[in-house]
Amino acid sequence: MDVASAVAQSRMTFRQYLVIFGAMLCNLVDGYDLSVVGFALPHLPDGFASAAVKGWLISTGLIGMAVGAILVAPLADRFGRRTLLIAGVALNLIAMIGTALAPNVEVMFGTRFLTGVAVGVLSTLSILIAQEYSAINKRNLAAGLVTIGFSIGTIGGGIIGLSLVNTFGGAWQIFFWAGAVLTAVILVYIVVLMPESLSFLVAQGTPEAKRRIAKIADRMGLEDVDPDAQAPVGRAETSVDTKASLLDSVFRKRSLLLWSAYAVLTAAYYFVASWTPQLIANESGSADVGTTVGTLISFGAMIGAITFGIIGIRMAATHLGWIFLGIAIVSQIVFAMTMEGGAAMAAAAVLGFAAFASMTSYVSAAPQLYPVQLRGRGLGYMYGISRFGSILAPIAAGYAITVVSGRTMYLAASLLFAISFVLTFALWRITRSQLAPARAPESATESATASA
Repeated sequence: MDVASAVAQSRMTFRQYLVIFGAMLCNLVDGYDLSVVGFALPHLPDGFASAAVKGWLISTGLIGMAVGAILVAPLADRFGRRTLLIAGVALNLIAMIGTALAPNVEVMFGTRFLTGVAVGVLSTLSILIAQEYSAINKRNLAAGLVTIGFSIGTIGGGIIGLSLVNTFGGAWQIFFWAGAVLTAVILVYIVVLMPESLSFLVAQGTPEAKRRIAKIADRMGLEDVDPDAQAPVGRAETSVDTKASLLDSVFRKRSLLLWSAYAVLTAAYYFVASWTPQLIANESGSADVGTTVGTLISFGAMIGAITFGIIGIRMAATHLGWIFLGIAIVSQIVFAMTMEGGAAMAAAAVLGFAAFASMTSYVSAAPQLYPVQLRGRGLGYMYGISRFGSILAPIAAGYAITVVSGRTMYLAASLLFAISFVLTFALWRITRSQLAPARAPESATESATASA
């Protein structure tokens, strides 16, 4: 039996969950990076950066993420996903240290860009390698577990904001020193325990690659694996040329819906996640209150990822996506109309829950919507293109904060969630037959043409 089929039909072993945990740690870097800037902004000294410059600081990291996802992550097909994961974590470690040592905002712009490049690589490759090592009926669960790392990372930023910053006299640098320590631990884990991508080794086809496949299969407890065997290929996958485009007629509609819906969704979520601590601090007059609300959003996001992973075993990813987006719209409006008090905090938690669960649905669905030859590119472009919306949202917020109220900005974000709801529903309508939770590998790829 070929190794891909053995994994798809396997009963998940402890070693397979270690791979998923490693992918989760890589995604944790993404979550921490997003939140740490938002939590650090209120603690920057007067004169360090204006409100508009703070918006650009957030967006510089997102520009780097787009570069990492679109231009750097695809190099994994040449050098291996494990190699790129290690390089991405190492670059993030260097950039975190550089940010902590930045003497001015100009240097911080450079280190934030490098951090973004690293995170763009990690967020793209982590989900691919996690699903690659998961049984086919556990891939939505794997996506949920990996994206929990994002939520844990954002919560970690809030915990530091509520504890260590005051301990160190309000020094904003502690956010980034803590991130550097965390990244160093993750780097050790990836180097020691993360195996190479099986699809990369199969594509190499060398005697050394086959030896490594056999070794990995033995460690994973996979039985009857023949390193020389090739995975069965469905009709749709057979017809896909290695130089096929994501905008070819069979994939064009799903690609455009996937990219646009996820871009609008992430723009809304990144605005909420990155600017809430500052906006609530402005509204309440307390940076600690802003940090608390931001942490509640992050905590809700973690619960959302867990919930998606559990329900996703039974329901298609995009089906769950538009359901959760409906909940996000309502909770965002409630939060905008209250802003303070118990109702606002409850709405913030529900908003984080629903918005992030819908984002997780896209992370899970994207690799399943393409044959293996296009899978990495499809996910990389989804991440990369989405960053453009994420880049514009914080910049726009940085300028808007001087002329409109926080309530108006949150109501505008609810419109973005509504647009994504419509696009996600349309994507579900054209791909629902392909995204049934527990399909055999062959039938999933064969349905690609029919559902396009």
